Amino acid sequence: MDVTTDHIRDKLIKEFGAIHVEVEDTSSNRCAASFKEQWVNCLFRGRMTD
Repeated sequence: MDVTTDHIRDKLIKEFGAIHVEVEDTSSNRCAASFKEQWVNCLFRGRMTD
C-alpha cells in the first residue's frame, strides 16, 4: 500500500479520533518520502507544546 496524505489523514481520524487534520507531503519532488502533519484531538485539551 502506498502512503499518501489521504491515507495518513484517514488513519489519524479513524484510529486517534482527530477532529482536525492537516497533512502535507514535504518531500522535494512530492514523492511521499516525508510528511508534515498537524492534528487536533480533544484528549490534548489544555496541553501546549513548542
